[in-house]
Amino acid sequence: MENKNNRYLYLFIGIVIVSFILRFYNLDLRPFHHDEAVHGWFTCKILNTGDYHYQPWAHGPLQYYITALIFHLFGASEFTGRIIPAFLGVLLVLSAYPLRRYIGEVGSIFLAAFFAISPSILYYSRFFRNDIYVVLFAVLILITVLKYLDTQKLYWATFTGCLAALSVSAKENAYIVLFIFVSFGVLYLIRERDRLKIRATIKKNLPAIVTALLAGFIIYFILYSFFLQHLTDPIYAIPDAVDHWSHYTGGPSGPFYFYIPIMALYELPILIFGLLGIFYYWIREKNNVLMLFLTYYFAVSMIIHASIHEKAPWLVMHLILPLTIIASGYIEKLIHSDWRSVKKVLVLVLGITLAFMIVNSIALNYVRFADPAEPMIQAAQPDMRFKEMMALTDSIASGIDGYNTSIIVTDNKLETQLLWNLRDYKKVRWRVDINSTLDAPLIFVHDL
Repeated sequence: MENKNNRYLYLFIGIVIVSFILRFYNLDLRPFHHDEAVHGWFTCKILNTGDYHYQPWAHGPLQYYITALIFHLFGASEFTGRIIPAFLGVLLVLSAYPLRRYIGEVGSIFLAAFFAISPSILYYSRFFRNDIYVVLFAVLILITVLKYLDTQKLYWATFTGCLAALSVSAKENAYIVLFIFVSFGVLYLIRERDRLKIRATIKKNLPAIVTALLAGFIIYFILYSFFLQHLTDPIYAIPDAVDHWSHYTGGPSGPFYFYIPIMALYELPILIFGLLGIFYYWIREKNNVLMLFLTYYFAVSMIIHASIHEKAPWLVMHLILPLTIIASGYIEKLIHSDWRSVKKVLVLVLGITLAFMIVNSIALNYVRFADPAEPMIQAAQPDMRFKEMMALTDSIASGIDGYNTSIIVTDNKLETQLLWNLRDYKKVRWRVDINSTLDAPLIFVHDL
């Protein structure tokens, strides 16, 4: 028994080490995507001005506070901008360990492996965006809720409230995650009202609910008020977010089935075994509340994300998250089953699709990582020539006046990327008419 436990622990640690290497290897090789450039520029703005106000288009403050500290300590670069997402990606792999009690040791190994090598999760763990924050916090909230239900310890409820506030402070789609958790709890209480006795259940858990809300409110208020410097900002943050994103029609979009082919292309074993798991638990284990919740999570998340205007590849992570846990739990059942011929076929399918997934993940993250022909990569990603252009810019400027070299930018299509890449230059003129006098040694124009 001890040897078995040691093998499990060694295998799990091995997966974590691999996930660390995968996330930090050549982390700064790819030039910043449009959104990464925006986030980098906005972080530098906070550092330079010493002030912050919530802007819905930039998402929540948490990422900026943490990255501003990293920039302050280690300097601003593509590498330092991506350190925290990469680290959170490793923590996501580690989060599979406490779930072993609920999905089994084999299931937790597969969950850790899926989190480690999933093309979408790996790509956006190496990406300066807020989504990996929300994905990690969603799993941690699930763990703390399960721990509270098991132990009734008040500190687990406190952790849940803190994590919910951190998630909301990371990105607005955390509201979708919290809606799923809360709405499932309400619906489950209604369904089980005769057995659970709603009033008695609420009364029993009221201290935990109040504690979670209070802890969450304190953290939310501190973060959105810029550490109590703008006391009215937290009051308007949620209404501003709802107003902005409910009317938002810019950015990438697509048909209602946008995410299905992406999941089939990149996350095939998760998709196949997640759906098989839904059918299995629905037929064989109807009273498995965790899997019922995860099925609800997946269905509601799919409906909401299919309905909203913005459809972007990084949102796939939020859709596959519950499906990944379901798939891992189902694989645990499969490995320990006596289904014989069916088991052999499904294990073969798992092996083939997993190999396909690994190949796709390596190609996406280390070969075609800047190729917008990849469906997982949005078209706003510059190719590697952009880095060469910026290196040439710095080389030419160093022979003139360094960061005091005059620079003209004539096309606002380049502005977002250049706000980040020209952040240290003191004499940049933006949106200059191309037909005006262009009297700078360095001039940026779009393709003519």
